Amino acid sequence: KHPKDYPDAKSQPHVQVAISMISNNRHVNTGDHIPYIITAPPETGENSGPRNIKKESSAADRARHPDEVLRSNGALKPDVMWYLTQQILPPISRLCEPIEAISPKFLAEKLGLDSSSVQNRSTMEGGE
Repeated sequence: KHPKDYPDAKSQPHVQVAISMISNNRHVNTGDHIPYIITAPPETGENSGPRNIKKESSAADRARHPDEVLRSNGALKPDVMWYLTQQILPPISRLCEPIEAISPKFLAEKLGLDSSSVQNRSTMEGGE
């Protein structure tokens, strides 16, 4: 699809990056693979960058093409916490699910995450 054909474009990182690429006169074809990196919110909490990233912004708002991250000279950094909580923890939790002694909270702690927001397996399955 063309980026403008997505009804939910604001919630899809690859579409936001494709729109940014088009606005920067980069050619984007239907079916192209659009690489992106979810960047960390600015440490100062102030607005910055061409899309005015705010601390409360969604992952799609913080998506950037890898070339843009490289050109930023360190101003844009990958959001390590987002990757750990959204991309690493869920599949590791599923892989370790059959192991009784390992809970999602335990895995979150080992990844250095706040385990208070992670549900235990029994809670996830409807138990106590």
